[in-house]
Amino acid sequence: MPIGARGWARRVVVALAVAVTLVMVAVVYWSAPSPQWTGVPLGGLERSMGARSSPVGHWLALAGVVGEVWQVAVMKPESGNLTVLTHAIDKGNVNSLCWSMDGTKIYYDRVTDVPRGIYSVPVLGGEEHLVVEDASGPEALPDGSLLVARLNATRQLQLTRYWPETGHWKTYPLTVSAISNGVARSFPDGLEAVAFGTATGPAAAAGVRLYAIDLESGKLRRLYTGGNEDPNNSAVAVARDGKSVLAAVIDGNQPRVIGVPRIGHSSTRKLGSLTNTVFSLDVGVEGSIYLDQIERHLDVLRFSAGGGHAEKIATLLPYQAPGKPWLANESFAVLPDGRAVIPQGAGGGLRLTAVEAGKPPVALVATAEETSAPVTAAGSGEIAFLIGKEPRRTIATASVSNGRITKRIPFDRGPITALTASPDGKTLYCAAGGMVWAIAVAGGEARKLRPGDYLAMDPAGKYLLVQVSENPIIRLIQVPLDGGAEREVPHTAMLRPAFMITPNAISQDGRVLIPMGASTWNWPAGIMDLRTGEVTQIPVDYKTEFHALSWTPDGKVIAMGLDLRAKLWKFRADQ
Repeated sequence: MPIGARGWARRVVVALAVAVTLVMVAVVYWSAPSPQWTGVPLGGLERSMGARSSPVGHWLALAGVVGEVWQVAVMKPESGNLTVLTHAIDKGNVNSLCWSMDGTKIYYDRVTDVPRGIYSVPVLGGEEHLVVEDASGPEALPDGSLLVARLNATRQLQLTRYWPETGHWKTYPLTVSAISNGVARSFPDGLEAVAFGTATGPAAAAGVRLYAIDLESGKLRRLYTGGNEDPNNSAVAVARDGKSVLAAVIDGNQPRVIGVPRIGHSSTRKLGSLTNTVFSLDVGVEGSIYLDQIERHLDVLRFSAGGGHAEKIATLLPYQAPGKPWLANESFAVLPDGRAVIPQGAGGGLRLTAVEAGKPPVALVATAEETSAPVTAAGSGEIAFLIGKEPRRTIATASVSNGRITKRIPFDRGPITALTASPDGKTLYCAAGGMVWAIAVAGGEARKLRPGDYLAMDPAGKYLLVQVSENPIIRLIQVPLDGGAEREVPHTAMLRPAFMITPNAISQDGRVLIPMGASTWNWPAGIMDLRTGEVTQIPVDYKTEFHALSWTPDGKVIAMGLDLRAKLWKFRADQ
């Protein structure tokens, strides 16, 4: 054998030996008995989440509500002593944060209706410093760069790397499903990061999956989760030794935390079941797990457009759908008879129900299949909605009087975010994959109209109102259905339109109901005049976070309000 060939063979043998050793180490490590975990609630602010342990482990950084705005605070977990570091009330809420690698400052985002930017603050206190605009979810890397999420050209949050010293950007072929809570976590060696997301580009794959991202090449590598790959708002953390990943998942509508090996296909570990949604995870230097548990319920409210008392029609349990951030049943529609059509969790899935004051919710569609939002009235006697489980849902119509399914409409233009219909119900308008489509119920090819994310129909059927979620502000576009020129609704106030408009958001006189993207955590309900862009807040006696509002046939308002309770927990392995 030639000398060169012998050298090559020797290198192959050494490489194989190293690979086998790494696999054996991983198998031995991962096959160790799973410890039992004991959790204790941490003190601090009344609403707290997003805890991150400092590089040396003496402090926790967290987001907590001060007044009505989420701010950055640091806390001694042993004593509960806490110091609030940020105080701005007009830049947006803090949703996600991380420590600098040397532990001297904290990076964090501020978010209103869209990501407003990444800031930093010294851990000993000082002025907030803007690092980069229009980004969220910071994660510091060893070379001083940051992983962040930014809205791309199709208005999806894309994993991106940013070097503050040079202003250089690098995008990765992964879109992430959350606007906050840290979109990715870095392994200690700085070579890879891990995130829940949807692969794009040449390796595009449908659905949200857990990936390791090679930060140099940008290549994605699926991590083995034992088939349990439905993320709970993308909550993920990395063990301090870099050998494993912790992930919050939904297992049969039950929140759980599992351990996933970084290398190999050995079994995942179930570290425990929880009672509420997990928004963020972290692992301390001593091996403790820090997490938050978020409790939300949805109140269906009715009140006058002029404000005053808000009548509670119903309180619903939120449904955490597989692969969906936060809640899957916050979108709704109003029928011509005034009832609200709202998805509710039932039997491990979603079912459309009709809700009205003083009566129990009633199933609306006569099928055992899952039925879900987006949903809209389609003419005087039918509704259009999604049917089937993710990711193979399609559009269907059903009779309101008897619940019978009347039509199934195949549609494969991407994830559907909104539906509305012409007043006669003959044409559906669908927002999917960042585009708006017109679909004739009688059949035929879908017709592309324009980019957009949420929709409302003019009661007279003259125009479609399209909501476009992009930086630096969410835009509202009037699209005439007779082929006339589009018109963008002007913005004239500090209150900003937020997501989401509903199919019934427009009144007969051209006023739009919409949540307002304020800097406070509890978004107010607002009315926008489409002609002038003037915004008026609706003063109601019920403080909550409004996410969707609709007009009723008698000119009242039905709204979905989301309460929020958030507490931090520390879990330790029993010895």
